[in-house]
Amino acid sequence: MEQPFERQAHVVCKIHSNGDHEYWVDGTLLDLGDSLRHVHHSPTGFRHGYGGSGPGQLAFAICLALYQDVVVAKTVYMKFKWTYVQYWPIDEGFDHLVQVPVDPVRLWNLTDDYQHRLEFAQWQEEQRVLLAEEAEEESRRWPEGLDPSLLLSKPVEERPLSKRDQLMLALAPYFVDFEFSLPSRPAKGLCRLLVVPELALVICSEHPQNPSMSVTNAAEYLFLQITEAYNLDRDEVTWIEHYAFENERVAPEFDFVEFHQLGGGAYRPDWHNPTDELIPLLEKALYHKKGLVA
Repeated sequence: MEQPFERQAHVVCKIHSNGDHEYWVDGTLLDLGDSLRHVHHSPTGFRHGYGGSGPGQLAFAICLALYQDVVVAKTVYMKFKWTYVQYWPIDEGFDHLVQVPVDPVRLWNLTDDYQHRLEFAQWQEEQRVLLAEEAEEESRRWPEGLDPSLLLSKPVEERPLSKRDQLMLALAPYFVDFEFSLPSRPAKGLCRLLVVPELALVICSEHPQNPSMSVTNAAEYLFLQITEAYNLDRDEVTWIEHYAFENERVAPEFDFVEFHQLGGGAYRPDWHNPTDELIPLLEKALYHKKGLVA
């Protein structure tokens, strides 16, 4: 008998009086701590209804619950976020039956980007298992209370790099720190920024020492301040949001962000999956920064 193409998943969100969000998939409560063992977007909790870090954490947890496979979940969860999670009504509880693919990797096609995600997820899981085994072995040799993970001497191999990531490494010296202000917050935020005025291109990257709101949550404020600082035409800007995640060993993320004018000088951001234009844009940015374009 041929395997069905899709199946229904029962996804429930309950919001408590204190604002806590609780999510269930097919009758099982999602555990934030379990999902954070594999991806580290939002240690403060799951969320839905927009394209930020909380929805990313939720999408991974849902995919892990649905497919019971860390590698598959890591490969497809960002697609799941953009397909489903960002559209669920923000700050509202819900009880949905969602049509999900039985074989998401095959359904969503392994483009170069997804192939790289799959390879990275496989490598990442192998490294996690390796480190866990080493930690367990070391724990037998050291006094109780000493963290054996601090004593591991075996080097961890470098993660595989896609062409996209190689281009970002080449562009890294051209990024600058950019301070941004936020209403009702005394502390300024900090991001890493690459602007190519000739292309009307902005790559806004989360700074590891950012003391304030993330570049996702502060997107509309960053858009106004950066376009003003660099005298960019707001109707022409191509905006790429980037998370490196070097410390968490999570695959780097790229999102295209479109800003829609609402009136009164305000803009609403919408996040989209990277398209085939990403690598050519990065190549053009590198050519311009190296002075190879007249």
